[in-house]
Amino acid sequence: MSEPVKSAEEKTEKDKTSESKDGQEVAKAEEDYSSEGSLFSLRRPKDIRDGLGSGVGNILKGAVGGAALLVTAPIKGAYDGSSEGSWGALKGFGAGLGIGVVGGVGMVVGGAVTGVTQIGRGIYHTPGAVSAASSGKEWDDERREWYIYNLEEEAKSVLTVSEEDFIKSLKADPAAAPKEGGEEGEPARVERKVADTEFYDVLGVPSNATASEIKKAYYKKARDNHPDRHPDDPEAQKKFQVIGHAYQILSDEALRANYDASGKDSVESAPKVDPSTLFAMIFGSEKFVPLVGELKLASQMQDEENEAHNHPKLKKFRQKKREVQCAMNLVQKLQHYIDLNGDAEAFKATFAEELKELSASPFGSTLVGSIGLAYYESALAELSTVDSMSISLTQAGRSVTTGLGIASEGFKAAMVAREVSNAQKLQKLKEEQKAAGAGEATAGAAGEAAKPAGATVDAAAAKPADASTTSATPAGTVTAEEEASAKAAEAAMKEKIERLSGHMFAVMWYFTDIDIRSTLANVCFKVLHDHSVSNTVLNERAKALKILGDCFIAKGGSMAAGLGDVRTRLHQQMNGEGKEASAEDEEHLHQEQHQEQAHAKDPVYVGKDEKNSASEDSKGDSSPVVTPVHETSEADLD
Repeated sequence: MSEPVKSAEEKTEKDKTSESKDGQEVAKAEEDYSSEGSLFSLRRPKDIRDGLGSGVGNILKGAVGGAALLVTAPIKGAYDGSSEGSWGALKGFGAGLGIGVVGGVGMVVGGAVTGVTQIGRGIYHTPGAVSAASSGKEWDDERREWYIYNLEEEAKSVLTVSEEDFIKSLKADPAAAPKEGGEEGEPARVERKVADTEFYDVLGVPSNATASEIKKAYYKKARDNHPDRHPDDPEAQKKFQVIGHAYQILSDEALRANYDASGKDSVESAPKVDPSTLFAMIFGSEKFVPLVGELKLASQMQDEENEAHNHPKLKKFRQKKREVQCAMNLVQKLQHYIDLNGDAEAFKATFAEELKELSASPFGSTLVGSIGLAYYESALAELSTVDSMSISLTQAGRSVTTGLGIASEGFKAAMVAREVSNAQKLQKLKEEQKAAGAGEATAGAAGEAAKPAGATVDAAAAKPADASTTSATPAGTVTAEEEASAKAAEAAMKEKIERLSGHMFAVMWYFTDIDIRSTLANVCFKVLHDHSVSNTVLNERAKALKILGDCFIAKGGSMAAGLGDVRTRLHQQMNGEGKEASAEDEEHLHQEQHQEQAHAKDPVYVGKDEKNSASEDSKGDSSPVVTPVHETSEADLD
């Protein structure tokens, strides 16, 4: 790393004057760029590479725009003039051609001029960029200027501002003021009549609550009643399970409809997913908050109904505050390494118990592994330029793999959901047909009873006895075949719901993993580029972060292992009424995790391992159906 740089307070007058000039140039460039109708980029380029990209982009915009105008203008002219006949269309074509030539040439020339200008500006600013980077300055892509990053100063300016104060500041600006959320102007909703309100009462919502209201209520109830918050309450786990099960039923449209119509008995076959695992996958365990902050899924859960809290500027501020707080927490953790004079073993002992506790929480080992990988790669990239390039390639490949994983699991979930919907439709149709048959039988019996006695005797005498009639099943009696069919249908529905839940959990984890990785990338940047301390301290922080990431990876598990564990628990709860995993299952899971961790320290191998794990997961998944084969009776319902 380079020599220590001057803090903001130690800048010379020359530095301040230079930055003032840069700031004036930035303001002018941004004013030009933000002018209405601007097609070409006029922002200040960072260096030659940035200027080249901006310039080539402008040239291409001009060329494509000019060609498009040259082609479309004559066509539009002819179309507009066609109302006056062939001669009018011809005149319109000629006029449009003239406009197209003039406009097209103007577009091409404009793109070429601004493109060459941007390339020239990039060349001009390159020496300054090299000097700024070597002196420890960072590039602000929004303000288009170089600055010296100071974590302590940012913490003072961000962490001291509450969300309420930030919202007030937005309201003070009419252009940026968010609209207040609420029910004003909304039509009153009529309370629905349902067979049972127990689950609604558990979450504290009315029976006509919207899906977002149910989500928000679940988040608040689950968070307030989480067993981690009530370690001395023996009933805490039971309350938490009841809240989780209520949310599982009411958050699923089909299950909620069945519950509303027929009560709890109609949803007994629904999967009872471990509520701690469900909560951890959606919101993350509270034990992880100091490390990764509040996950975006949790924030979205709270803010869906409130437009003021959905304001883009507020979301950006919230994320920035989250990153700064996590950075400050990480600095404190890494400081132990510096205080211990670089004693790695003593440093590991400072967080050993915490790491053990984090790994033991539901889905904890998978979260620990993801956090460790982010720490390790950030530290390694800071300590080695060669490794930095390799890690960049690995992360790019991982992003592609993640995108494909989301698409694959989303497609599978949609197809299984379609199967579930068709099965429910078929079951409903069978019930309606059975009810209609029972009604006809009742009507026929009533008609026979209404006939004269003689007519009944004559009809009976005229019709010979038949074995099938003498052994007819009394109305309302369930035959053995019907009972077997009902059990088979119930088992099939359980299997479909189990697969659907597994794919939905996978999609949720992918988004959570993206959130964690992107957040920690910024957190690590702040910690390792904080010039409120010397570069010697920054170098020691990088070493400590590498050790921390190494230990997290060793204790963590992969996505494949985590989702495999979730699927195992889900299968057991679906088929064994929530029984605990057997010792053999636990041992097998630990062996898998141990094998996956063998090469976890190599970031290049980790990228490859995740791809292989995803591939193996798709092969070994208990529900690897990409294009489900429906029964003929279900397919006919599409």
